[in-house]
Amino acid sequence: SREDRSAVDRAREADAALGTARSAYLLATLDPDQNNSRVALQRAVERARAEGPGGAPLLATLLVELSLRDRYLGLESRARALLDEAFRTAPDDVIVELALAERLAEDGFPLAALAWVGDMQRRYPDSAILARQQAERRMNLGRTEEALQILGSLQGAQPTDLGVAAEMQDGLLRLGRADEAVAIARERVRLVPGLPESHRALARFEEARGDLAAARAAMLRAAELAPHDADIHAQIGRLAARAGDVPAAIQSVRRSLELRPQQPDLRDFLATLDQGARDDLLARYPVDLEELAAVPTP
Repeated sequence: SREDRSAVDRAREADAALGTARSAYLLATLDPDQNNSRVALQRAVERARAEGPGGAPLLATLLVELSLRDRYLGLESRARALLDEAFRTAPDDVIVELALAERLAEDGFPLAALAWVGDMQRRYPDSAILARQQAERRMNLGRTEEALQILGSLQGAQPTDLGVAAEMQDGLLRLGRADEAVAIARERVRLVPGLPESHRALARFEEARGDLAAARAAMLRAAELAPHDADIHAQIGRLAARAGDVPAAIQSVRRSLELRPQQPDLRDFLATLDQGARDDLLARYPVDLEELAAVPTP
């Protein structure tokens, strides 16, 4: 958007004037162009390295960030080298340790990763981040009940934390306890009724337990709060189709496509619902029958 571009321009000007690791990092976080952002992040790393021991905490954060980006690009050896440098730079940094624990888990040592996070929790017993990490790792190991106990304690201390509630609901669904997941979702709606995501989450869990009417009602409320969200209208259409209300499904899907035309899968779904849309689909992919008939049969 124009506002985003203005913010990037100001960050670029500030970086040129200040020439610090922090100014380059700010530019890297704001620039939507991934290539430019990565160049700015690399510049921040070089500047932080030049600052010496005083810049170690920031350098470690920057190295972890650059490591994650390199890994996303498939540069595995480089990503590992950057993470190792981050550990040498700040061995007691929580962000660095969590990144190394994640690497352990991905390398096939999930129990070692869990033990590492447990050791960190003993050092930082009040950290909600580490508690969530414990829950996530136990969930990944199939120890869902243990994870739910941790998340339940967190939710009691942070009742409006949507992330904790979502993780609890996912765990409950794994155990087939959809009614409990719905109860948590309803409580979230009560606590933050003006947030579309709360209603979308409720719709998801109502659908999981088979109550399509309640799911549609929750999504319609989300649409009232975010009328220009194409994904919400698409989901309303899918729910209507599942309930057998084809006219309502067509109306919602068409609204989603008006808001965001580039949804080929949704256009194909619409074509299965509406003959007129099917004709539109064929018009978009014209077939020359005479040319097709002239192709020799192998």
